[in-house]
Amino acid sequence: MHALLLAAGYGTRLGAMGRKTPKVLLAVPGLQRPLADVLLDEVTAIAGMREVWMVTNRRFVTKLEGWMEEARLRSPVPLHLLCNGTEGPEERLGAVGDLAFALERMDVPGELLVAATDTILPFPLSRFVQEGVRRPQAHVLIPVLEEAPERLHRRGVVVLGEGDEITEFHEKPTDPPSTTTALPLYLFRPSALTEVFRYLQEGGEPDELGKLAEWLVPRVRVEGWRASGKRLDLGDPSHWEGETDSGF
Repeated sequence: MHALLLAAGYGTRLGAMGRKTPKVLLAVPGLQRPLADVLLDEVTAIAGMREVWMVTNRRFVTKLEGWMEEARLRSPVPLHLLCNGTEGPEERLGAVGDLAFALERMDVPGELLVAATDTILPFPLSRFVQEGVRRPQAHVLIPVLEEAPERLHRRGVVVLGEGDEITEFHEKPTDPPSTTTALPLYLFRPSALTEVFRYLQEGGEPDELGKLAEWLVPRVRVEGWRASGKRLDLGDPSHWEGETDSGF
């Protein structure tokens, strides 16, 4: 298994703080550690993890290179940083675009764990991967969580069928068909990774992984894993009141 951490966003919702420091290097409220450290510990604890890749942009590449130089000293697996070459929000490739950019440069012979870098998830990543091992029939596995109705319009909303197969996926719907939402973590099997390029070739929107998932649902078997707890969205400015960045 390989892991890809998507860290090429520009933190536009965070204002001046997001322009100075990538979200993944901001100290997580209450932990006093950057999210990059938390994610790295989680990902490298997964049995069978071979390599960890991160994709970023030109604005933040120097800061992330500095973090990764230190992180390599304690990581049990190789770490790689990719720069997508963009310099501002108007040039961004989007999450799906960054995934395709990375896939063209990575050698992924098996499964790929893809994680956003602006969310603290309410479970260990290793637990999610273990569930994936028990579901070889799933081409894509996504953790799902019950969400308050007032937040549904900002989430990917899913409908689960027999065997927790996702039968519907709606990214940021105006009329949500359920209260079950997808978390920004994906376990892709090789059969699904090949579809990423087809999605983009057919004109799929590159910004949201949820749009890719929505397109994949009728084409391959996408399953949901029912999680519990609360997510922490670090792209939400309200979580950072009184917080300072990590110093990177």
